[in-house]
Amino acid sequence: MKRKIYVVFTILGIVLFVSSCSKKILPLGEKYFTVSPNPLEVKGEKVEAEINGVIPQKYFRKDAILTITPILKYHNKSLGAKALVFQGEDVVDNYLGMYMQAIVGNLQDTAGNVNAVLKQTQVLNMLNAKYLIYNPNSFPLLNANAFGNAWFIDNFKLVDNPDAEIEALGTENLQRTAIINKNKFDVSKLPTLSYSNDSSKQVILTNYEPDKLEFDVNTSTEDFVVFSDIYYPKGWTAYVDDNPTQIYQTNYILRGIVIPAGKHKIKFEFKPASLFVANKIALVGSILVILIIIGSFYMLYKELKLND
Repeated sequence: MKRKIYVVFTILGIVLFVSSCSKKILPLGEKYFTVSPNPLEVKGEKVEAEINGVIPQKYFRKDAILTITPILKYHNKSLGAKALVFQGEDVVDNYLGMYMQAIVGNLQDTAGNVNAVLKQTQVLNMLNAKYLIYNPNSFPLLNANAFGNAWFIDNFKLVDNPDAEIEALGTENLQRTAIINKNKFDVSKLPTLSYSNDSSKQVILTNYEPDKLEFDVNTSTEDFVVFSDIYYPKGWTAYVDDNPTQIYQTNYILRGIVIPAGKHKIKFEFKPASLFVANKIALVGSILVILIIIGSFYMLYKELKLND
């Protein structure tokens, strides 16, 4: 038997406790959250609901540990769901922590659908996490929803700051949208994109080394490709057909580049300037040592010759 519970969202509260400060933060208002379905339905002994929300950055102080507990209130009764714990130090890791709690909870539920949960773990999927080890004594869990080494997108989400980038990770379809900070890059050079089901478009990883990655790309129009590798500007350089190109910080932690129409060779190389300076200094030092040794032998030879 199904019973419907009509929920006005003002009575569906999210209570936040910051254990590092030992004081309660006021519940966030309804503008930060949505719940579906609404009205909720009781199925047997369960009320299934999906709560989506964007928590303001100020709630993630660097040294804070947040415990977030959804509380359902109805007919003068309250029901608390399983609490989620977040560390304020790294908000991206918070997404991963939330995902793992959902995955493990689903595995413990015999009626759970792990694949459906993994499909929603977009940050995990954009990092191309193909296998998850949730129990050292069990086989790794295959994630068939991982985005792969690289993928084309259909549109851009331009934001103003890093906080907005992180918030957008929880609201955008990351397989179709690239999130870019418009105050950090010249976005006027980004291509105009639209949805395309062109099956000839492809991006294939052809070579993988610790300091070099190579891809073959084919697209009929100017495009943008997101790569599942971490954005690190201090040393990585991107090339399209051996011509240097701009690397955009995409989805807060990944790389993205503009691809001209046609078939191209893409290459990423790690060549930090500090390494080359150190190598040159070492080379000069080695040459000086060799010259000193040669000079010492020459002086010794001259001295011995004079004594003769």
